[in-house]
Amino acid sequence: MNPEKAKFILGNFRPDGADACDPDFAEALKLAIENRELGEWFAKERAFDSTFSAALNSVDLPENLHEDILRWLAAERGDFPQAETSSDAAWISALATIQPPASLRKEILIGMERTVKDTPKKKASILRRVWIPLAAAAGIALAFFVADPLRPKEIASAPAVSVEALQHGFSDIYQSPLFRLDKKSPEISSLVDYMKKEGLPIAVKLPNGLQKLSSLGCRELVIHGKRGSLFLFQGRRSRRHPSCHFPQERRER
Repeated sequence: MNPEKAKFILGNFRPDGADACDPDFAEALKLAIENRELGEWFAKERAFDSTFSAALNSVDLPENLHEDILRWLAAERGDFPQAETSSDAAWISALATIQPPASLRKEILIGMERTVKDTPKKKASILRRVWIPLAAAAGIALAFFVADPLRPKEIASAPAVSVEALQHGFSDIYQSPLFRLDKKSPEISSLVDYMKKEGLPIAVKLPNGLQKLSSLGCRELVIHGKRGSLFLFQGRRSRRHPSCHFPQERRER
């Protein structure tokens, strides 16, 4: 890039930094830093822009400037309504004198916002939030185990997390584009050993429906302060929907 081309680009530079990520502007700015003459020119340009902007901001515009401009444009184009009868003239004159309240726009926006807030949002069912996304994977079964990270003295007073809360928490995590498995393996024993090393809860015995399935992987989940272990298994593809097992919470004492 030569200085002339850089001047052309820098001359259109927006002072709010909106063009800073543009590769052409980045190259032109780099050249302005390296080229002393170009750098001095750019500094003068920015100083002029700043002075001009300050001058514009110091001008107090009439409150009715917008209406005056529209009225002048309408007069130039002949857009003013033409009264054909005295009745039309009376209506036109009456409408022209109507001024909407200054707070009308604000009140409309507040009313719209209140309507949106008051409209009850239909809560998606667990079938739609969890089973349908999982069914797309054709045959994935889940086992989820949770433990309480609190100290023994705090466990008695700690509120229990319901199965529904666990389901909703898992659904939000699973549907995230950032969802991943901490470890992948077709052997459940390998996943169990990994979870043990990580200090995560595991089941003493898997549910009967999962014992003969091949495992896919596992990961840690934290829902409402509860550390959980999530195991994914390859289910039977003939099944329309996978199964999700939530064993009873195992308290650590």
